[in-house]
Amino acid sequence: MLVVTSGKRNTEYTSLKQGLQKTYTDVYQCGFSELNHQTLTGFAVNGTLFGDPKLYLIADIDAELLPEIAADCIISQNCFLISCDSVLAGESKKLQSIADKTFKNHPSLSPNSFQFIKFTSVKAVEKISPFTIANYLQSRDRKKLWINLMQLRESNHEPEAIHGILFWKYKDIYAKASKDRIEKTNALKQMKTLIDLYHQLRRDGGDMWTMLEQFVLTLT
Repeated sequence: MLVVTSGKRNTEYTSLKQGLQKTYTDVYQCGFSELNHQTLTGFAVNGTLFGDPKLYLIADIDAELLPEIAADCIISQNCFLISCDSVLAGESKKLQSIADKTFKNHPSLSPNSFQFIKFTSVKAVEKISPFTIANYLQSRDRKKLWINLMQLRESNHEPEAIHGILFWKYKDIYAKASKDRIEKTNALKQMKTLIDLYHQLRRDGGDMWTMLEQFVLTLT
């Protein structure tokens, strides 16, 4: 049995390893630098010749070496959990091809005799200040305003808070535009629109982020 993982070892890897350790009594952990190709193949071919099936935990193997040992490990009664920092698409495709051929030549093998698992790292979302949208609002750049709105959404800010900041900013513009009738009228109009949209959302239901997006895209 061969289980290959690609990517930084994480909690998913730990759970996988712990699950396998419950199945096998004899567990051996080592880096590939401590082994060579012949030794590893020997572990696979010997199977249970010297006792119960064993679990080999092998870390930091070069993915390019996997094709050389894959078939022997897949058909082995021992289990090999091999972790790689990275397995490129071409390498994983080649590995899968070897596995398919091995399954074809050994129809009695369990479907779990080969597994390839790729761990994806979750990128931390940068937390940006919700008040940045106030600056973009005054610039009247709809594209930048929309991009900033999407960033705030991805940063897990509450849409109600963003709605409140937009309303506050228009109120601030209204107060400071005493000599600019057009600016004052527009600010008052947008404040009313925000209030109406809020009550409409509460009355009819819907998603506030969608409402904010539509509001931003209709600004002139």
